[in-house]
Formats: sequence, structure tokens, C-alpha cells
Amino acid sequence: MTTHILFVCTGNTCRSQMAQAIAQQLASQYAWPISCTSAGIRAIAGEATTVEARKVLNQHGIHWQGSSQLLTTEALLTADHVWVMTPEHLAFAQGLLLNKAPSQWPKMRLLAPEEVPDPLGCGYDAYVHLYAYLRDLLPGSLKALVL
Repeated sequence: MTTHILFVCTGNTCRSQMAQAIAQQLASQYAWPISCTSAGIRAIAGEATTVEARKVLNQHGIHWQGSSQLLTTEALLTADHVWVMTPEHLAFAQGLLLNKAPSQWPKMRLLAPEEVPDPLGCGYDAYVHLYAYLRDLLPGSLKALVL
């Protein structure tokens, strides 16, 4: 049985797509039964992943051509796990399900103990640091799902 993870950030052009790409690479590398998608709480559907994110991913063997998706109630309901980048994202996701399915809240959590920093507008090095941060963080989190 495949476990589906939904990564959530703000615009779905940097953090959540990078997390999705890295998680998919890890799942493929280790043959973990995991599928991933991503969305943003304020995304404009169809916007391309930032050039910097694609460049960093490409340098690590991940050839990514994603596009942004707006977070929907349906996406939240169909995911087995919802991993968000900040408390704001968590509150927004919970708010979408407030009157529909508050029982789904336990499957939502912060991806990391602290906010995952947004690299947008911070230069290429911020994307390099974000990649390294996610690459260190995700293997343990993903492995815990499949063991």
C-alpha cells in the first residue's frame, strides 16, 4: 500500500515542490511505497517552480518541471500525511477542514521543529541551504512512515 504525502507551503513554487522532488527521489532510490504532491495556501495554479529551485534540484540529479497548485480541501482529505512548512500553513490547512473533517487534523504536522525558511527573493544560496536542510530532514521522516 502506498502512503501519500502532501507538502504545503505558501506559493508552491519553492519549498513544498523541493520537498516533493526530494521525497520522490528518496522513495524511488529506496523503493519506499510513498507518493508525494505539493500545494500552496496562496498559490496561483500553474506557476513554474522557481529557476533557482530547479537549478539546485538539477545539480543533485533531480530533473524537475513542476507547477504550482492551490491547496484544496480535496487534496487534504486524500493525503495520508500533510507536512507543512510553518505554523501559518498548519492553521490554514486545519481551517479548510474545520467544518468538514476536523478528525483529519492529526495527520497534519510541521515538517520540521522550526519553520522551514522561504528562499524566495533571498538569492541562490538560500535555495542551496534549503536543499541541504530538506535532504538531511526527509530521509528519517520518510523512513519512519514505511517501517
